[in-house]
Amino acid sequence: MSNIHLFIGENDFERQQELRRWKDEFMAKHGDINLVTLDGSKLTLPALMDQITSPPFLGDKRLVIVEQVPGFDKEVLDVIASSMHQDTIIVFVDRKPDKRKGFVKRLLKDATNHAFTPLKQPQLLRWANDKAVTLGLQ
Repeated sequence: MSNIHLFIGENDFERQQELRRWKDEFMAKHGDINLVTLDGSKLTLPALMDQITSPPFLGDKRLVIVEQVPGFDKEVLDVIASSMHQDTIIVFVDRKPDKRKGFVKRLLKDATNHAFTPLKQPQLLRWANDKAVTLGLQ
């Protein structure tokens, strides 16, 4: 399931920065016509399937971002993986998904996971210093 990714964690800044980087790199290579963002809290399986089974339109790849993991049953991940177009990448993004739910458990087990955990004080100070240097503030 290399085309299914999960961005989770309470480090909102880093998670959003990484998502922005993915979007920017995708748009630089493939344009924005095949970039779709969906609201997972209102997402139905048919609506998701419409987006992920379609081939990219006038492009090589399609990036589907689902903000907030939907409350699907765990078996749905198999349906998604077997039905999605080979040139589609799906990214589920959630700050703190409910790990008791079957679909979330399956994503944690089978998707490519990207965890963004809050930094502790020494790491945070190092990170802030590095950002200041990168931005030319020091």
